[in-house]
Amino acid sequence: MSQSSNVPASTQDSFLSRRPPNPSKKALAMAALRFFVALSAALSLSFVFHDEKVGGFACLACFMALLSDDKNSLSSRLLGLLLTFLCVMFSAWLGYVLKDLPHGKWLILGLCVFGSALLPFVEQFWWLLGKYSLIFLLISLFDFTPTESAVIGYSAGFALSGVVIIVDHYLWRADNLGRRPMDQLKEFIGGTRNPLFFAVISAIIVVFSLWSAQLFHFMQPAWVGMSVIYLLNTRVSMGFKRSYQRIFGTLFGFLLVVAIFPYANHYAFLGILIVLSGMLIPVFLPTNYLFANTAITAFILFALDWLLLAYGGDGYMIAWRLIDTIYGVICSLLGLLLIKVSFALQKRC
Repeated sequence: MSQSSNVPASTQDSFLSRRPPNPSKKALAMAALRFFVALSAALSLSFVFHDEKVGGFACLACFMALLSDDKNSLSSRLLGLLLTFLCVMFSAWLGYVLKDLPHGKWLILGLCVFGSALLPFVEQFWWLLGKYSLIFLLISLFDFTPTESAVIGYSAGFALSGVVIIVDHYLWRADNLGRRPMDQLKEFIGGTRNPLFFAVISAIIVVFSLWSAQLFHFMQPAWVGMSVIYLLNTRVSMGFKRSYQRIFGTLFGFLLVVAIFPYANHYAFLGILIVLSGMLIPVFLPTNYLFANTAITAFILFALDWLLLAYGGDGYMIAWRLIDTIYGVICSLLGLLLIKVSFALQKRC
């Protein structure tokens, strides 16, 4: 994208320079409270439905829904929540439909990554919506066939998040931190988007990482693609730093779970660990990316451990989570190198 294009030159640098506002301590405390209430209620659904799988999936849904909350007006928050739910459910269905198309799925996946990569990191709601949709598409394509428990769990988790958002709006309100999703969308349509070369490289690297993960017989190739998707779509100036933080954050979270894993064979103990690690995510995410990744890794592993118990599986999940994430980071570093070179060449034109 050259300086003579319809997109302003400043827009091309938007994914390098603009930063979201820093939340206040009260806002961070309220965010932790939202996670505590939502995750606790989600896990309790296991007893309501007499199915631990429902509680595990509802817990993961609350994690996604609350992170995508734009924290603006109540109508904006609820509409954003509904849109996120519909998009991820459609993506899961699309992945299920495309699973048996050996060549068509790669083309559609590449196009989806390309479109998502055009969304700037600073437009948090749409950036997360794109990432969540891609994650459900990847999981459904490569690793997991949606089940009744998964559909019920995710539906209940998003519904619980909606209740928590309503209560938050009237009782726990702290700071008006977010921008309306429609305002973000108007800026995106008006030209505030990542450069085309960024989206092209992102699509190529994601497809390459997934294809090579399958070639080398990785147990869960979708996790490789998920790591690449999250790491690539960030500010290039912070990309390498974030990759290092992702590696060490994953390692720290992995070691933490490994140390606790022999004792984490009861739902009550796992539930406490899930809620505690989940509460740390919104606290560290805007302030310390290393600790945030440690908390996210621990939360996801504990939630997967919950589902592992529910499905009667074994403990090899921890090993492939670490290996797949590190390989995804390696692919991301390659993509970031290509992006930095391309960006430098574009600046000279």
